[in-house]
Amino acid sequence: MTEETAIAIAEHAGEPFESDEETPEPIVIAKAKRAPRMPKVKPAKADAPIAKRKTKAKAAKKTKPLAKEGSKKAIVLGMLRTGASLDALMKRLGWQAHSVRGIVSTLGRDHKIESEEMQNGGRKYKLLAS
Repeated sequence: MTEETAIAIAEHAGEPFESDEETPEPIVIAKAKRAPRMPKVKPAKADAPIAKRKTKAKAAKKTKPLAKEGSKKAIVLGMLRTGASLDALMKRLGWQAHSVRGIVSTLGRDHKIESEEMQNGGRKYKLLAS
């Protein structure tokens, strides 16, 4: 901004701005109409018959295999039937200790697993008959 422009702005600071152009009329936008509301449904009368629920005959429970043959879960279950130490499970699966403890914990939700401490400080897990 030049010095002359700054002086001109300062001189006209308190005066209202006047323009040669006419101010256009403001445009009024009409509000959009709402869709009609759905009527409220009255609750059924107390003496009206209750609709019978369709009941399906319970299907006989099919015995699912414990695990897919050859899967890691099947390997762990097989080893736990005879009893296996944490180190043996780690070596057989190629997993770290926390991963083996995790699968044993997960299997413990559906099966009873006994855990006992060995003399060398390790753990031995065994699947109990259910």
